[in-house]
Amino acid sequence: MNDEQKGDKARRMDILKAQAELTPYVVFIPESCLCPHCGFDFVDYPKAYEEWVTGCPSCHRSYCE
Repeated sequence: MNDEQKGDKARRMDILKAQAELTPYVVFIPESCLCPHCGFDFVDYPKAYEEWVTGCPSCHRSYCE
């Protein structure tokens, strides 16, 4: 695994950790931090660190349903 891949994995873990801290119950963002519907990558979405994600900001599909 090269440095870029390690950095990418660390950012994905940071996003998941931030999401877990934003909600006391459940994290809806996919564990891969990729939308399963359109492939949107949350690594490039700064709001994923600050706001609870319940759906994709690109394709607008809900992860709650």
